Amino acid sequence: MGNLQIKWEEVKELLPETTSLVYVDYRESFDDNFDLLQECLNRKCWSGITEEIEFYESENDSIDYIEKELKTSLMSKYEISEEQADEIIEENQEAIRDYCYEKNDSTPIDDMLSNTSPMIAHYDTGYYMESESWNWADHRVRYERMKIKKFLGIKDSSHDDGIDMMIQQATYGGQLLIYFNMDFNEFMEKIETTKTICFDGAVIGIVDHYGGSGDIYDGGIHNIKLPFNSNNVFLEKSIKYNWTYSIAGMCTDWADSTIVELLETPIDGEVEDSPQVARQKQEEEYNKTFKEGGCTFGDMDIRRHRNTPYGNNFPCGNKCTECGTFWID
Repeated sequence: MGNLQIKWEEVKELLPETTSLVYVDYRESFDDNFDLLQECLNRKCWSGITEEIEFYESENDSIDYIEKELKTSLMSKYEISEEQADEIIEENQEAIRDYCYEKNDSTPIDDMLSNTSPMIAHYDTGYYMESESWNWADHRVRYERMKIKKFLGIKDSSHDDGIDMMIQQATYGGQLLIYFNMDFNEFMEKIETTKTICFDGAVIGIVDHYGGSGDIYDGGIHNIKLPFNSNNVFLEKSIKYNWTYSIAGMCTDWADSTIVELLETPIDGEVEDSPQVARQKQEEEYNKTFKEGGCTFGDMDIRRHRNTPYGNNFPCGNKCTECGTFWID
């Protein structure tokens, strides 16, 4: 049988009804790449992942395998030689690849997300508490508590003692945060249209991410409704001095009591951008400079400086020979 007598429709009949072009191993996850997930939240799209993680090699290997199976089927059904089957496949190469992509049912990003550890996140409410609460009189603590309760819409007094303790122990002040276990797909699906974020059974904290200090209250506060600012949603692992892992060393289910709901209906008010937004942009600049072979004066992360000898002369400490950043003992 001549090659030209076998049409594309006949070739297509020998291809599988569905194709799974990307296989994700159970060990593949985003556990070491939470910055990439945070980038997707910041961009409000998946481009961060699709730009950084390429599945082309896996897809090409799968299509090669499908073509090998197709060659065997062609030779068997039409009693043609291997060379003739190869010619048919070559003639229909583009159509075969298009078909494989069209029928592809693999979901590599979803699979990697399902393999990823629980994503502890927080929402920065935009409320800031001043530092030095260790020195506040009782009436000053009560005043701060009243402001926090009004801000969060807490009506009863059942949480007063817990909030007072949090205020007193967050001695360096910081942002008022609400902690939760994030459903990443839900946030990515709704982040563009959400106008209001609601919390029930909420775990809250006053945390200073710059200095790495703070305290939390896990009494389970109900019915918190706040305007939604997508810039203020942060994965804990994307922040250097985060409460969950760096400051307190919490277990991964510590904020499971918080239930989150994302609503399209707006409420009055707005939430200011978190200071963390500017810090993360600065971190991105530091990382970019370091990847390009340089370093930045004032970047106190010594890992982003390549030559930092220690000096015994007063004041003692490490000094970067490239940019002059100094870490005093």
